[in-house]
Amino acid sequence: MDSKQPKKIPGMWRFPTDPDRCCIYRVPSSLRDINPEAYTPQLVLIGPLHLSLKSQALKSLDLGDDITYTKSMGYLNMEEHKKIYLSGFAARVEGEYTIDGFKRMIKKDEEIIRTSYQESIAWIQSQEFVEMVLHDSVFIIEFILRATNIGPQKTGDPLIDGNLASTVNADLILLENQLPYFILEKLFDPIVPRMCQYQTFRELIIAHFGSGDCLIDTDKDVDLLVEKGIIRNWIGQPALVARMVNKLGLGIIEVGSYYSEIAVKVNKHYANRFHRSYALLKRVYFGNLWTGTATVAATLLLVMTLIQTVASIIQVMQSSP
Repeated sequence: MDSKQPKKIPGMWRFPTDPDRCCIYRVPSSLRDINPEAYTPQLVLIGPLHLSLKSQALKSLDLGDDITYTKSMGYLNMEEHKKIYLSGFAARVEGEYTIDGFKRMIKKDEEIIRTSYQESIAWIQSQEFVEMVLHDSVFIIEFILRATNIGPQKTGDPLIDGNLASTVNADLILLENQLPYFILEKLFDPIVPRMCQYQTFRELIIAHFGSGDCLIDTDKDVDLLVEKGIIRNWIGQPALVARMVNKLGLGIIEVGSYYSEIAVKVNKHYANRFHRSYALLKRVYFGNLWTGTATVAATLLLVMTLIQTVASIIQVMQSSP
């Protein structure tokens, strides 16, 4: 029997030394085979699990293949773009000294980062791995900062000016296209407040990827909108309408909403305790004609009983010596 160690290649399984840290997995083949494109980065490669796609793109280029209008060309463009973003980020902070500090931090936590992946990534040499984590992590923070400050003027950045931000956002949330969150937080938490209005990296991420309680979520939302004449229900069952609306956004990354201002007003209205109490009273005791009638009848009965009780007390007091 050959006692040599198996060749270190992408996709080999690994038994983690620290299972609690393992948090980034491959999508099961049973899901990927249904729609491979849904789990494959369209533009930007993050982390080691799709790094082989970069190698394939470079190999195709070396062979002289025409990859002008393919994903491979997009991958190669983005790898060059990561270098531009690294330079731009260095200008935001303290230059090369900070970048070197990032490298040292990544190198120190390299083993922990590697154990975060389900499969073995031993095929990536240490220096290449550190450079990959550095470029990918800085790309994420620099892209979010640039996307947060989009204005009417062109920036000269193809990702921002070319309306590719939604594609990048879609790639950044793919299950396999990830870096461990702890290293992102460790690198950027101390400097986020110096670069934007947010106090932590987590706040910045939530603000970027967060969504502005959707106007339609449940069948009750549909009933209310139909009642107010805002929409017409031609499907029949309100639950089917809610399900249809909730599926409209599958595969689409939001870049804004025409209803954002309305959503802000709704949230502000809901935050008022009086409005919540009024809505609860209306929903519980006046939800329909029969409930409302019963509530009114019970209230009248209570008032009449109270009046009769008061009258009886007054009569007793007047007749007493």
